[in-house]
Amino acid sequence: MDPRMLRSSLIFICSLAATGPVFAQSGTKGGVYIKRRPLTGVVDLNADVPGERPLFAVAGYDVASIRAGSPKQGSKDCQATFDDQIYCFADEKNKKAFAAGPAAMVPVLSGMSIVEWANSKVMRAGQPTLASVHKGRLYLFAETKDKQAFDAEPGKYEDADLLLGGVSPVALVDQERVVVGSKENEVICQGWRVRFANPKEKATLLADLGKYFPTFAGADPVALSTGRVLMGDPKNAFTYKNRLYLVATQENADRFREEYKTFSDLDVAEGGYCPVSRVDEGKMQLGKYGITTIHLGRRLLFASDEYRKRFLADPVKYLPDPKKKPPNP
Repeated sequence: MDPRMLRSSLIFICSLAATGPVFAQSGTKGGVYIKRRPLTGVVDLNADVPGERPLFAVAGYDVASIRAGSPKQGSKDCQATFDDQIYCFADEKNKKAFAAGPAAMVPVLSGMSIVEWANSKVMRAGQPTLASVHKGRLYLFAETKDKQAFDAEPGKYEDADLLLGGVSPVALVDQERVVVGSKENEVICQGWRVRFANPKEKATLLADLGKYFPTFAGADPVALSTGRVLMGDPKNAFTYKNRLYLVATQENADRFREEYKTFSDLDVAEGGYCPVSRVDEGKMQLGKYGITTIHLGRRLLFASDEYRKRFLADPVKYLPDPKKKPPNP
C-alpha cells in the first residue's frame, strides 16, 4: 500500500496539535500527546477493563486433559506460565508436555469462544467440556450451539483470532504503512495471534507492548464507549499518547478528536496509578504515558522506567490481591 494513503488517514489526529496549548507534538510519527490530567475520586484498583484476561487460564483446568477429551481441574501446585497467564495441570506429565510447546497447547483466544467473538464481537469464556481440536489448535465454546457451528464450518472461524487481521502493528506505528505479516513471523500475545513482516518487528513489539500493541486489540474506542464492539480499520490507524489506536470510520475519528477525554483512557487500569509505586513504596503515584505495558489485557502506566522493569520481572507481585486469587481453594 502507498504510505501516503495511510498518512492521509492520520491527518485528523495531527490536527489536534492546533486545539490548544495543552497539546504538543510527540516523538512518534503521526501522533501527539496530552499532559496527564489529575484524577479525582476513589480509584478502584480491581475494576476490570475491556478485554481483560484472568491470571489463571481456563478457570484452572488442565489444557492437556481437555485436549485428550477428559477435562480435569489442575492443581495450584503444578503450574506453568505462558503469555502472562498461569496454567494449572493435573500431573507433572501434562505439565511437561505443555512446557515442550506451549504455543501449540494453549486454547485459542485465551479460551474465549471464537464463535461468539466472530459472530457477535462478544468475549465469553469457553467451557472445558465444550471443546474442539482443529488443525492442532484447541477451541473452547460457551454453548453447545457454538461448538456445533464451529464443527460444521471451522474454516469460517479459524483466523478470527488474528490481531488486526494479520497486519503488523509495528509497521503501522514505525512506518505508517499497512503491511500484512506472515505466518512464519507470528507470536501469541495477549491471547491473539500477531503477525509481522520479519523477526525484527516481532522483537520490537515484545520489547514495548505499551507502544505497539493496539488499544483494545484494535477495537474502535469511540464505538466501545457506547457499548458496541466495532473493529477499527488498519487504514484508520494513529498514535496518541504513545499508544496505537484504530477507528472504524472518519466520523468516529472526528469524535475522538473532539472528545478525547471521553475515549483516550478507557483501557488504562488502576486509574493510571503506578502499580509498583503502590506495592513497593506504599504510595499512589500517577504513571507516565511514555512508560507503559500491557499485561492480561490491562494497560498499566509506570512512574519510572525502573518501576516498569521491576513489574516485568515479577508482574504477579504487583497485581491487586483479588486479581491473583487462584480458581482452586
